[in-house]
Parts: sequence; structure tokens; C-alpha cells
Amino acid sequence: MVGNKNPVQRFFFMNFITQTVENSILENTLCQDLVEMKFLLLVTMITVGLAAEGGDWTYGDQSTWEGDCNTGTRESPIEVTGADKIVAYKDRIIFPAKATVKVETAGLKTVQLDFVNPPTFQMPSSWPVGHTKGLQALQLHMHWGREGEAGSEHFFMGKQFDGEAHLVCRNLDQEDDTAGDAYAVFGVLLEIDDSSIDVGSLNLLNILKSETTDFDFTQVYGEIRLSNMFTYEGGLTTPGCDEKVLWHLCSVPLKVSTLLMSKLRELGGSDYELNYRDLQPLNGRKITHRFLGMPYSTPEEEEPQQCDVDCYAAEQNCRWTNTAVESFPSILLLLIALFSLF
Repeated sequence: MVGNKNPVQRFFFMNFITQTVENSILENTLCQDLVEMKFLLLVTMITVGLAAEGGDWTYGDQSTWEGDCNTGTRESPIEVTGADKIVAYKDRIIFPAKATVKVETAGLKTVQLDFVNPPTFQMPSSWPVGHTKGLQALQLHMHWGREGEAGSEHFFMGKQFDGEAHLVCRNLDQEDDTAGDAYAVFGVLLEIDDSSIDVGSLNLLNILKSETTDFDFTQVYGEIRLSNMFTYEGGLTTPGCDEKVLWHLCSVPLKVSTLLMSKLRELGGSDYELNYRDLQPLNGRKITHRFLGMPYSTPEEEEPQQCDVDCYAAEQNCRWTNTAVESFPSILLLLIALFSLF
């Protein structure tokens, strides 16, 4: 993991950097229709297979789950308390502003937003997946706990959050649907905070209330979340738990309303009270902390170095001062802290 510092210390340091980075054609119509129908059928088959499908299995007895669920070695979710290495990218992820979605719940143990015309993310040239053809967003679904209890699948810095949203993408660079890097999932932790609700929470609520069909990537994900992520090799979190996902856990939670979480439970129905999988062992897997939109890119030919910086001291030194004269953060100290990572 990064250094030997307390996870909370590392969290404050990484969170400070995050906030600073934020500031700083077929001509034949008939043939085309047939191609589009085939594509939509394929997307439907894929998204159903990746969602929390209904069936005989339950979240209450996960020991009976079939497939790789109880025999795999790179299962998900996991607890993230730090990283084994840090990688910086000058480029950012290029994503669409909005996309049309359709809410699905029938036969699922989740609330799912299917993309009507699946958009494509353009990834940095040295990203582990999708760096050539991109990542195609298929659907977004939610996980939550019982009312009044936490329900995120991943734990972050020792905490389980109120819920978690998973944006499921197909790696277009990988033709084999069963390969270990066939999919990429972007997880956003949901944190109830009625006093400071993020605009992305309102977008999701309006979709669930059928007041709009436009999913706003900039509000729910945006650069603040897609510029600071922890990645690891994992699998699907529902039976059969296929181990074919590169997970991206965004380090900045989405602050949501109590009303949104209640709406999820309402739409989910009474067949299940919670829909999150238990934590799985890491089994020696490596976690990478990736920063995007940075002034410096880690050279591809070099092995990223571990963080030896005293993260707590750096966080303390880079904090906003309270005096009227020194009302801006120290850019020099910030740069020193950043370059100490490499």
C-alpha cells in the first residue's frame, strides 16, 4: 500500500489533490435497420448478463452462489485502503455530456438505467483498457442497504457508504467477451448528505421519477470523479461472478439525498431489502491509484514508483490558511507534494 501512513491520513492528502485538480455508414436503409436491431439485441443480452438478475439466488445466502463466486481468486467487491502504485496521466477521459436512458427493474435485483444509444468513452493512450477504440457504456445500476444502513459494495478507507452506482462499460479493444479485461466498471460511492446534495443526485432522482430520460455524465461522474480513481482486476458482483472486469473506484463520493435512496428501495420492490455483495479477499492483487489531468505523465516504459511522501505532513502543509494575507493554498508546497509521488 502507499507508504506506511494511516489510511485516514492518505485519504485527506488524496482528497486535497482531487479538489485542487478540479479547480486548477451504411447507405442501404434496410441493411442499416437490421444492423441496428442486431446491435440492440446484443446490448440487451450483455446488459442482462451483467445486471443483478433475478432468480433463485439471494443476497441473504451468498455461500450458495454459483459460477466463480465461491471459487474465484479475483472476486469483487474489495476494501480499498490505499494503493500499491500511483500513475499520473496528462490526458483526461473524454465522455459525452448526456445520454438517453431507460429505467429497468423487471427481473432484476437492482434499479438499472439502460443506455438507448450506448455512448463511447475515449480513454488516455496508455490506459489499461479501451485506450484504442474506447469503452462503450452499456448500463448503470445501483446497490444499497436496508433503510438506515450502509449498502455500498466496496469499502473505502475503512468505511462502507450508503450506496454505490456502477457504470458498466464494454472494452472495445477486447473482442473476447470472456477475457479478463472484457469489461470496465466505474463505481461511485453514494453518501447521504441532505445538507449538501450534489446536482448528480437530482439528475438521478428526476430519472427515477420519470421526469427526464437524460442521464448527465457531467453531473454524476464528471472530471472530479473521473480524474482520481483506484483500479484493480476483479469480477462481476452477482452470480456467476465472472472475473472479467477492470474496476475503477472513484475516490470522491456523490452526495445524495435521503429521498433518492428511498426511491431506489421503492422501485426495487419488496423482494429484497438490500442488494450488495459481501467483501472478497484481495488475494495478492495490486491496486493502482490513477490521477488524470495532471501536469506530468508517468513514463510508460518506467515502473511507477511507490509513494514515499509523508502524506499527512503534506496534507497539513498544503491546507488552506486562515489568515487574511495568506488566503490561497501554497502552490509551491502542492507541487512538491505532487512530484514526490513519482
